[in-house]
Order: sequence, then C-alpha cells, then structure tokens
Amino acid sequence: ELGDLDHLLLQLRGRGTARGAGARLAALLRYLGLAGPRGRGEVHRRDDRAPFRYELRTWFSTLGRA
Repeated sequence: ELGDLDHLLLQLRGRGTARGAGARLAALLRYLGLAGPRGRGEVHRRDDRAPFRYELRTWFSTLGRA
C-alpha cells in the first residue's frame, strides 16, 4: 500500500530508522517482498478497486504538505 511506499521513501532518504547502505537495501528488499514474511494487500484488490483509488487520491493530495 502507499503507506509502505511512504515508509520506504523515508528509509531511502535517510529520514527513517535505516542507517547505512545495508539497512536501506534491506528496507528496499522488504518492500519488494524479497525478504521477510509475505503480506496480503488490504487495499489493492482486483475485485474492488475503489479503496485503492481513494488511497491514491489521498496520497497525492498530501504530497505537497509533507
């Protein structure tokens, strides 16, 4: 979900808890699903796209305020 993307971007920019290149790489791999437990997306569903559209609209509207 987009909250996960926000978290990743903070880590990659050095504004999160990840310190150093290794920690940033680990954060990227977790985001891509290459490390750690596989999660289930609650917003991205093929049979009901309305929650994703709402989250996307909200995410873009808050980008300028961050």
